[in-house]
Amino acid sequence: MRALKYLILLVAIPVFALAQEPSVLFSNAKDAYDQGNYSAAIQDYRQILRQGIESASLHFNLGNAYFKSGELGEAILHYEKAAKLAPRDQDIKYNLQIARARIQDQINPPPMSFVIKIYNGIKYWLSLNELAWTTILLALLTSLFFAGWWLVRSERLNRLARSLFIIGIILLIFTTPLLISRTLEAHHEKYGIVLDPELKVYSGPQTISTEVFVIHEGTKVQVEREQDNWYKIQLLDGKEGWVQDQSVGVI
Repeated sequence: MRALKYLILLVAIPVFALAQEPSVLFSNAKDAYDQGNYSAAIQDYRQILRQGIESASLHFNLGNAYFKSGELGEAILHYEKAAKLAPRDQDIKYNLQIARARIQDQINPPPMSFVIKIYNGIKYWLSLNELAWTTILLALLTSLFFAGWWLVRSERLNRLARSLFIIGIILLIFTTPLLISRTLEAHHEKYGIVLDPELKVYSGPQTISTEVFVIHEGTKVQVEREQDNWYKIQLLDGKEGWVQDQSVGVI
């Protein structure tokens, strides 16, 4: 029995140590950042990412370390990833705005109507995970209200359940299309950030193709296609071309 206890202890210790490692790395990275050792902070934060752990705060802090190191492309990439996970976080929005102001290529997208702006504001107010869980919870509650409407004998409670059921249906009619649209976007639309200080864009997926234009670090692009080690990209103003994939970090 004592041998069994020792065996359990030997198995538990490395598991416990492994579970503690990300928090230790995060603490070490924060200390390194506070001391101005941004390269050490970046190394620790990236080690956490390599363990398959992601969070808005992790990407935000990593973006800050890259920004302090003068790596604008990597900073914007991780601010964008943080904003994707926490779209209402004001600190992330502010730092992303500051970083974007330093981009050499200030490309303005086509103007949007007021209605589209309002729609997009509502559509992206929640992260995709938040929207999914909200829709699932609404569906469950609406089902319960429907059951209460049919099963509860009290007239007052019956009317309440019916009213809540109707409200639930209205909310589901609103959130479900948004969830479907966001899910399709997540699967079919891919965006990236230019990481190289200067990146040549070609007419085809090879360096012997014609160079059509040049973009710079921090520029946001839409990745339309992948071929071998190349991305076909489109800028916010509609320009298209091919770049080598290692030069673009996918959000």
